[in-house]
Amino acid sequence: MVLVGDDRQLAPIDAGGGFRSLRLCLGASELTENRRQHQAWEREALDLVRSGLVDEAVAAYRAHDRVVVADSKPAATLALLQDWWAAYERAECDPAEEVVVLAARRTEVDRLNTACQELLAARGRLGAERLQVEDHHLAVGDRVVCGKNAIAELGVANGSRGVVTALDAQARSLRIRLDAATAGRSPFAGTPSRPRAPGRARTSAGTSGSR
Repeated sequence: MVLVGDDRQLAPIDAGGGFRSLRLCLGASELTENRRQHQAWEREALDLVRSGLVDEAVAAYRAHDRVVVADSKPAATLALLQDWWAAYERAECDPAEEVVVLAARRTEVDRLNTACQELLAARGRLGAERLQVEDHHLAVGDRVVCGKNAIAELGVANGSRGVVTALDAQARSLRIRLDAATAGRSPFAGTPSRPRAPGRARTSAGTSGSR
């Protein structure tokens, strides 16, 4: 058995720490070269975070215009939506690009997803018809994240992402074109109990390890 991970990335919430204990008792090989961050200052900032020097890391991000300071939560949300919309328009020209908003709590994820959805609707990017799925109202053009495994029935797995391409509110069905990066399968049609949506904002834990 080979265990691969980082015991300082997502620490156990309550009881746990078995991975760290094994590393301390048995030793481990360590990857020392960071290939994800291309800029030297970004790699240095991450080293500061891992060392617990958060203030110094935040100062580095602010020095490179990676942190936006606002006077209030509504102001911060407005600035975030403006940046997200600009990035979304750029991504429309490049299918390989994905724009994601990260938040720490699911309540914030729901709030930001709703704000993004309203902005898309106002800019004419979503269809007029809506299909209610639990607490969400989906439209053609919405991005969704599938919340259950349905590989045998629909060819999707928990976490598969895609775009709603068609829906039938009366039949309570929809069609989703899956992202190649998350599934690589054909578009599927299915009942709306499968997807949770929208999928523009996610928790930072749920996106850990994603590009």
